[in-house]
Amino acid sequence: MRQKQDHAHSVIWAKLNQFTAWLYALIRASLFGRIMRGYSVVEGKIRDLFSRVFSRVRNENGSYLPASVQNFFATSLEKSFIIRFVHMIQMRVGRASVYSFGCFLFYSFVGTGFMGIIRAYIKTGTFIPSLDYLIMIGILLVTSMICLIPKRYTSGLTLGAAVKKSFLRFIQNGLGMQSDEGVTREGVATQELMLAFIFGLIFTVLCFFFSPVQALLLLVGVFLTVTIMQSPESGLVLVTFMTPLLFFTPVPTTLLIIMLVMTAVSFVVKVLSGRRRLRFRMIDALVLLWSIIQFCSGFSAFPGTDSWINGILCSFLLLGYFLTVNLMRDKLWLQRMYYALLVSTFLLAAISFLISFIPKRFIEIFDILSLDNAILNVRAVLDSPNIISMMLILLLPLSLLFLFRYRKRILSHAFVAVLEAMLIYSLIYSWTRSAWLGAIVAIIFMVLLIDNRTLSVLILSIPGIVLAVILLINYGEGLFDHPVAKRFASIINFTDDSVRYRVEVWQSAARMAKDNILAGIGIGKEAFSAVFPSYAAVGTEGAEHAYMLPLQILVESGIGGLTVFIMSVFAMFQKTFEFISEEKDPFTRKNAIGGLCGILAFLVAGIFDYGWYNHQLYFVFWLVFGFVCANVRSGAEERESSVAHASKDPGAEDVLIHF
Repeated sequence: MRQKQDHAHSVIWAKLNQFTAWLYALIRASLFGRIMRGYSVVEGKIRDLFSRVFSRVRNENGSYLPASVQNFFATSLEKSFIIRFVHMIQMRVGRASVYSFGCFLFYSFVGTGFMGIIRAYIKTGTFIPSLDYLIMIGILLVTSMICLIPKRYTSGLTLGAAVKKSFLRFIQNGLGMQSDEGVTREGVATQELMLAFIFGLIFTVLCFFFSPVQALLLLVGVFLTVTIMQSPESGLVLVTFMTPLLFFTPVPTTLLIIMLVMTAVSFVVKVLSGRRRLRFRMIDALVLLWSIIQFCSGFSAFPGTDSWINGILCSFLLLGYFLTVNLMRDKLWLQRMYYALLVSTFLLAAISFLISFIPKRFIEIFDILSLDNAILNVRAVLDSPNIISMMLILLLPLSLLFLFRYRKRILSHAFVAVLEAMLIYSLIYSWTRSAWLGAIVAIIFMVLLIDNRTLSVLILSIPGIVLAVILLINYGEGLFDHPVAKRFASIINFTDDSVRYRVEVWQSAARMAKDNILAGIGIGKEAFSAVFPSYAAVGTEGAEHAYMLPLQILVESGIGGLTVFIMSVFAMFQKTFEFISEEKDPFTRKNAIGGLCGILAFLVAGIFDYGWYNHQLYFVFWLVFGFVCANVRSGAEERESSVAHASKDPGAEDVLIHF
């Protein structure tokens, strides 16, 4: 009925939709469609074989861990004084009022100023604090006043609710602080103020032994550790949010590994205690095999290189995939991870956008003012625009699909549209042609996957597109002279120095791969630079990688590594195509499509460039890879659960297993 109402105003639109729906059904019924939707058949056979072989070692809870091990860990954790203390601190902080948090900031402001004066007098004999103390004093004063002045709003609003309502909904709705209706708080205000004073005193003492930035990071790190150990899901969302932004820090890989390992340890502890379930599928086995190959390839390089370090790091970073598919099991946590990806993407684009306007002569001054790169490494953006652009195209389709959520909310739609425009601007002015091409292919692919009606719109717009092309050819000479247009057109210009250089590197790297076809040469720039000069054409000896993702994988990990990588990507595409052809829930469906198109954009860009030498980019790729798989599993399990519930005997009783 709804379809008739939608199409009643246009016979052409109705017939075109019928045609595109028939075309999609024809593709699904074709050999290509059956191949691309054949993942479940293969996985089902492997799962049945695995269950028959290992059925005897499963315990009564359906887990392959012995029940005694689970009970031991569960009992030990419940009785642990440290765990109970950690849980108490987390609950107190989360349920404290925003006003109490403002008091903590104000106490810290007073203590930091006092310690800054003391340290300045000890070192220089003056009473003027150093620059880092002055900056921190200003930050603490402003943030504390924001929390303290509107007491009638902040005294009844918990800190946890304030973060959710003002931060996430600000991005979601384009509005500010929401009302605190329905928020309840536990605890006495006097106790909260006492806690605020104690933590402010702790921060003051830390400022005597460390710089204020280090003291703040240490205190924040303690609270984040408490949160991660209490809930590994929260840790994964935090890692998801922080990873793209870590690119601007001096030690991004170290911080990423620390947060990832803490989350993994928390998850393992929960699994051993029976509070989480570790699930393993066929695609997980392929990713695990890829991780093993990466680890082994790190030790196959020539002695004296850092390939073994890169092999270990790549294996650790793949924990992001396994944590995602095991922890993001329901729509609530998938939504939180989705918003974390969105917010970090928009912030990444915003920082790149703002830095692009900073004159180059002020870059070093800006880095000095950011406390010797302890907060922000501005030069990282200017030195590696291709890494920023490839990270943006990984997340661009997901962010573009965000617009579809607010078609009827003009203010929110306009707000999100501004953010999207800023993201696209940052992508364009990265001047990375491969990223532009990947983004264009991904957007076209995304339009075709969303719905058959989007294909109808595309068909209807063909005359307009043809007319626009004709007008551009005849009257758009000035437009084609624009630097962006010239840069994009140079992709197929083999006389261009950059294109010719890449082709020569590809030819040399192919010869090197042929001589190391089985084991590869090892992972990383240092291993590549140690071997490549022997094969390099004149003028390309200084190349640090092969400028092509498949070729670089073949060079580093051999034919086995490339085969496993292709199988993993193909299995993910199969799994996702099968899911989106059946799924009706718009949230998980659009997440799967957006993540899939982000992977596609990265792979298209990877034909002309390589970015995995940056560990954050490597991690984000496999994080999005896992996010797609997690949405597919969540949607499939929810659909199976609804079918089972509909066919269930009404007189049957549910059996609940408590750990």
